[in-house]
Amino acid sequence: QAIIDEVAHPFKTNGKIDEKLLNVLVENLQYYGIAHDFDFNASESFAAYISRKSVAKEVKFNYYGKTGKFDWEMPYLVSINKEAEPLQKMQSLCHELGHFFCHHLPPVDDSWWEKRRHDKEIREFEAEITSYMVCKRNGISCPSSDKYLASYTEAHKEIPRNISVEAIMKAVNSIEKMLKPLSRKRESFL
Repeated sequence: QAIIDEVAHPFKTNGKIDEKLLNVLVENLQYYGIAHDFDFNASESFAAYISRKSVAKEVKFNYYGKTGKFDWEMPYLVSINKEAEPLQKMQSLCHELGHFFCHHLPPVDDSWWEKRRHDKEIREFEAEITSYMVCKRNGISCPSSDKYLASYTEAHKEIPRNISVEAIMKAVNSIEKMLKPLSRKRESFL
C-alpha cells in the first residue's frame, strides 16, 4: 500500500501549514516580477513549473498608493498544480523559487543576474535542497524531498560537485524574507 500511495501521490507532504504563510508568499511573488497561475492542470503527475515568459504574455503589476503609482513588468510565471493541497503548493513554490533565486532562469537583462549554466541534475538538486531547507525550517515535512535527497546521495556517494552552497543559502534567505509581508516600495526588495 505504501508503494501505491507513493506512486499515486509523488508530491505528498505532511505536517501543518498556516495558509496565511502561503498566502503571504504568493502575495510577495509580484514584487519579484513573478506572476502566478494556480489553475495549472497536471493531475498528480506534475507539481509546478517556473519560466521566463514571452513578451507577448506581458503582465504588469499595478499599485496605487499614497506616494503615487508603481507599475512594473512581471516577466516570470510560476504555475502550480491546481490539484495540490496547501502543503504541496508551499513545497512546490519553494522549489520553483529555488530555481529563480539560484539564477537557473534567463534574466530579463544583465542587470538582474548572470544565468548560472549547469546541467539539469545540478539545477534540480539546488532547487530541491533550497525547498527542503525552507520547509524544514518552517515545520513542513516533505517525504518526497527526503527520499529524493537520500536516494541521490546513495546512488552517487556525494552531492554534485558544482553546486553552489552560496547560491542555495542566498535562495533560502530570499524565500524566507518572502514569508513576511514586504514593503510596497519596489526598491526595498530588489
